Amino acid sequence: TDGNGNFKVPTEKSIENFVKVYESYVSKYKKLDEALDIAKSKISVKPSLKRLDSYTDNFIVDMKAERTKMKEMYEYYKNKEYKKDKFAKGKILNNQYFEATRFSSDNFLLFYNALRAVLND
Repeated sequence: TDGNGNFKVPTEKSIENFVKVYESYVSKYKKLDEALDIAKSKISVKPSLKRLDSYTDNFIVDMKAERTKMKEMYEYYKNKEYKKDKFAKGKILNNQYFEATRFSSDNFLLFYNALRAVLND
């Protein structure tokens, strides 16, 4: 993107870098999912943390949606589909990923603020 979420045709080098970075982070994403699931299970059973439930759910759903879009982008660029469609799908994926990132960021802030409120009680 151009920094504002607008699609910018990537260079072959930036596509190569994106693919490498994604591949290096896949195992970390799995660990993050596991950590979020553990946090969710612990929050659900503690009455004092119960009010975090909806914030946690929203954040987890949005994080997974963000990573789903990132995986779609990875497959699109790794399989060089952009050469066939002249980045048509890349533009769509870019917009969807940008939106997913915005939602996960917004819900992270809500979750973080709710968590701080609980910890300060």
